[in-house]
Amino acid sequence: TKGNQGSYVASADFTVDTKDPAVSNATALQDSGADTFTFHYDVTEDLGNLTISLEISSNGGSTWVVPITSASGDVGAGITVGTNKTITWNGSVDYNNNEEQDMKIRITATDSHTNSGNASSANFDLDTFAPRVTSISVAQVAGSTNVTITYNLADQNNSLVELDISEDSGATWAATD
Repeated sequence: TKGNQGSYVASADFTVDTKDPAVSNATALQDSGADTFTFHYDVTEDLGNLTISLEISSNGGSTWVVPITSASGDVGAGITVGTNKTITWNGSVDYNNNEEQDMKIRITATDSHTNSGNASSANFDLDTFAPRVTSISVAQVAGSTNVTITYNLADQNNSLVELDISEDSGATWAATD
């Protein structure tokens, strides 16, 4: 040294965290008979709670732009580590009137030091679009009591079709057995 040595001050204790949180086992499934979805994941971290964010893709992960205003559960700030974490999402609120076969979720965990890790689910189906019956035609075979009803059904899933019959030009309807 050339006589320029100064004094020093010891710092307070601090933590160095360079390890990313780990997210795994991300799964997604539409709840049976409903427009809601349940997402599960596992997350590990060595230092404290996490901020969990959810992204949804309608094209197998090429883009992540599906709206997410109705998500609840293990999402947001202050989420603890653990297995089988659950997020619920209402597709009819955020993504109504859609049928998609290549939906995907991505769960990202970020720690207090901005380290992050994520995992994506496999593709899953979404159906928030009501079945559509179109092109209805009715024909009775001449000289017979048999009636043939023909229609087109548009729906991604199997749908139950109920037939109601009116004998008074639509003023009243009765379900058939």
